[in-house]
Amino acid sequence: MFPRMTIDALGVGQRIAQARRDAGYKSQEELAEAMGRLFREKGVKGKATRQMIGNWEKGQPIPPWDKLEMLADMLAVTEEWVMFGERRAEQLASEKPVMEYLDPEEFALIQEFRHIERPWRESLLGVAKSFHKDHPIAPAQVQEIRRRGRGP
Repeated sequence: MFPRMTIDALGVGQRIAQARRDAGYKSQEELAEAMGRLFREKGVKGKATRQMIGNWEKGQPIPPWDKLEMLADMLAVTEEWVMFGERRAEQLASEKPVMEYLDPEEFALIQEFRHIERPWRESLLGVAKSFHKDHPIAPAQVQEIRRRGRGP
């Protein structure tokens, strides 16, 4: 099982500010403009504003995951580094990644799913939940999956 981590919101904000400066964005406004272009390009709802970036840099609130992914890509850092810093990165390096529990087909599905636009993603999740409700995995199947080493 993975260790439980607490998130230091102020630390997250400080790492965002540091990464912004390191990536060459001199101001929060400059980063907000670049993010706004990316939002429009990817069809993300909402606006990117200087106030939003300023709040993230204060850790109030922590960016939602979909925007954190884009922010991390723009700043050439990982989401894990933004959220947990070096300490977490070192821990991640010593842990077995969750993806190692998956077979190649499951891994490919997850990778494809991550790049689906939000409305379609929500539709697929609804179908998957509905299917699971109608066709639950039997406890014996779960035990077999774990026995073969494909589960947590």
